[in-house]
Amino acid sequence: MKFKSLSAIIIILLAAVFVFFKYIELPYKINTKGIIYPSKEWKIIKSDDGTLLNILKNNRNNTVSYYSVTEFQRGDFAEFILDENIFGKEQISKGDTIGYIKSNEEQRRYNELKGELSAQRNLLKVYSTGAKPEEIAIAYENLNLARQEYETQKRITQRNKILHEDEYISDEEYELSFNRYKLSLYRYNIAKSEYNAITAGAKKEQLNYIKANIQTLEAQISDIEERINSFTILSPFTGEIVKQHGRDNEENAVVRLADVSEHVVILPIELFQLAYIVPGQEISLKTNLSNQPLNAKVIDIDNSVQMINFRENIFVTALITDKEYNQKIIPNMLVEAEIDCGRVPAKEYIKRLLRTVYHN
Repeated sequence: MKFKSLSAIIIILLAAVFVFFKYIELPYKINTKGIIYPSKEWKIIKSDDGTLLNILKNNRNNTVSYYSVTEFQRGDFAEFILDENIFGKEQISKGDTIGYIKSNEEQRRYNELKGELSAQRNLLKVYSTGAKPEEIAIAYENLNLARQEYETQKRITQRNKILHEDEYISDEEYELSFNRYKLSLYRYNIAKSEYNAITAGAKKEQLNYIKANIQTLEAQISDIEERINSFTILSPFTGEIVKQHGRDNEENAVVRLADVSEHVVILPIELFQLAYIVPGQEISLKTNLSNQPLNAKVIDIDNSVQMINFRENIFVTALITDKEYNQKIIPNMLVEAEIDCGRVPAKEYIKRLLRTVYHN
């Protein structure tokens, strides 16, 4: 009797195991931790050599959307002036002025080219229309003044050259003197050309030459104007100024802006779990700011392995889809993540569970 009861129990158990492995499906989920980032980040970084790096990063696909380097000429005195008012704003709008750069060398060169352009235009006017006696007298006076300036600067530069060779003055001081000498020589030649034009008239070839000089100067001035305009730093998108101690100092970041209209979470999963992850997959996130979980979905999966604690991992990017999630998160915060991989047969579930235990 006992034997029959035991046999019946064994048969029932075997039938239950058969049914369990054959027909029962269990929910399979992957648990991991991740870090939340804004969808886009923009920052200006001061490098060790004084140049400014302008970097726009898209965290949705882990790419640098824009990168530029602002360099300054040797000996140039440049300043970056930040608009302090931006730190008192709750939100920065696209196109708002963040700050601007002042370059003495660029401004000096711009003014110099404008002066050269004005001189060339006056020269063209003189060559084209001729001049009155009083204009000839003025041109002669300008020629004498330019000659005196040139001869004076020439003597100063010759003296400074000797002092520079004997290391009594710095390279910058000598270069400044030499640049002034070249500028005085250029002005002297312009004054001489103007005087010769007034007294002798001009040929067609000379007029064409002056017109070509004017076109070249206009093009150079346009290039410098574009560069000076680019020195005004504008916000590339609407977002919030990032206020964070420590990290800014490490990167020498002058200012950081985050697009908080969307957030993503970056999650590491072990390589063997990659087969269970697909784009669009649902993820549940838990934070320390709210008991209510956040919903997210997978939007990108890396195709390169990274080692974490001597284990092979792949990083997954998920977009937070809750409409009112901003009150529940802060960028760079750590979250608990549960990735829903759907229901799988009990046999497959146990197989995956054993594999997870083996890898741990």
